[in-house]
Order: sequence, then structure tokens, then C-alpha cells
Amino acid sequence: MKKLFKKIITKNLYLDHLYQLSSTYFYYYKIKNSPFVKNIYEKKIYYELFNKVKNLNYKEVELFENKCSFKIDKYWLDDLALITQVTIKKSNLCYAHGRVIYSCLSNFLSSINENVNIVETGTSKGFSSLCMAKALSDLNKKGKINTIDILPKNKKIYWNSISDAKGKLTRSELLGKWKDLTEKYINYHEGFSKNILKNYLDLNRIHFAFLDGSHTYLDVGFEFTFISKRQIKNDIIIVDDYNEQYPGLIKAVDKLSQVFNYSIELINSERNRTYAICKKK
Repeated sequence: MKKLFKKIITKNLYLDHLYQLSSTYFYYYKIKNSPFVKNIYEKKIYYELFNKVKNLNYKEVELFENKCSFKIDKYWLDDLALITQVTIKKSNLCYAHGRVIYSCLSNFLSSINENVNIVETGTSKGFSSLCMAKALSDLNKKGKINTIDILPKNKKIYWNSISDAKGKLTRSELLGKWKDLTEKYINYHEGFSKNILKNYLDLNRIHFAFLDGSHTYLDVGFEFTFISKRQIKNDIIIVDDYNEQYPGLIKAVDKLSQVFNYSIELINSERNRTYAICKKK
């Protein structure tokens, strides 16, 4: 019944947005205090999950890496993924987006020589922003990543991670191993993307963006529009989860790519995981 209700709701773009917005506000206290986990699991469960996915092959992702001429260090990526991407959930584990983001950003950075402004919506545990920080570091480029999420940035919580065995951690504690990158390249913002983008980020140019926050038509539409007005030719927006599960997201990306003159390249990692790489013409 719940799945049927959600399917009906998502067919109406405005009802979908209202449903997601009301759900977020209704569960805001829960999200801020226990967003990921009800139970603490043994480390061996996370290691078992990790060993099942770490060597999976994604043909389109590999082809894209070759096209970009940049590939993230697998051992570095796996190390980060074990902490931030290997979780106990119903859907399949997949962290190939880290590879796509790194390769795409590295290729972009190789052709410019200026301070780079990057925006991310949907920080979660911090995996994607660290992959982008890794690209900045590897290519010895100056820049800042402003990443946004409603999750608390300074509160100790459980993360549905192998790290939960240590007790509740803040995000900075969770990512302590990569402190050199987080401190040099990343600014964490707590709040809703619309509010943060409008009122707290004074950016005239956004060279690169990764959108993985709210997946509704209105929210993706606002984020895409805001960023596109601050981009020039060859700047990039990557949108995660360009799948039929999120019709509002697809419609927003397709419509606004035409309005603001972007090409779209789709990369599939698995059946229900597609990344839309939107490049300003």
C-alpha cells in the first residue's frame, strides 16, 4: 500500500514536492538526532557487504574514466567508501558515482588555471565532497567545495557505518582520516539548499556542481537554475539518480538543460543508478 501511494504521489510533480517537504519537516527532529540507524551492527557485517561490492565492474563508468583520462585511486576510494558508503539498507550498494565525479572534475580542472568554486547538495556522510577534494588536491588546484545538507554538521550521531562501533561521532570525527582534505577544501553548510544558496553563498561563479539532495521537480529545478545562472561555457552540473524512480528530477533536468543550453551525457553504473552530466554549451 505504501509503495502504491508513493507511486501515485510521484506522478504529480507538485504533490511529490509537497509530500517530500512535509515529510522532511515532520521528521526533522528524527533526522537531526538519528538519521541513519536504529540498531548498531557488528563490524563484520559491514566488511561482508564491502567485500561483495568493492570489485564490481561498471562498464560505462570505466569507459567514462578512459574518456576523461583520469581515474581515482581505487585503494583510496575503497578506504573512504568503507566508512561513508557501506551501509545496511534495502537497495544495492554502489559508490561508482565517486569515480564519475572524480574523473569528470579532474578533466575539467586540467583545462583551467583559476580558483574553482564547487557546490554540492546532499552532503550525507561526505563521500562525494571528498572525492571532489581529492581531484583538487591531485591536480594541485585551488578551490572550495560548499556542500549542503539538513543533517547536523557538529552533532554526534550514529551513521549506519562501520565507524558506529566507536560510538556517536560528528561528521568531522567520522572523516578524521581525511582531515587534510576536509580542512583545506570543504565548507559544510547545515540547512535547506534553497535557503543556503540564496542567503549564505555569495558566489558569482560556480564552475562545477553535484546535485544529490532533494529529488523533487521544484527543488532540483531551483538548484539547477541558481547554479546555471552562475556558469559559463564548459562549466558542469552532475545530477545523481537520473532514474524513472524520480520523474520530477528527470523533467527538471531535461527542461532546464534546454532552457539554459546544456548538453546531457548519461552514465549508468547499474540498472537503477544513472548520472546526468550536464555541460554548458
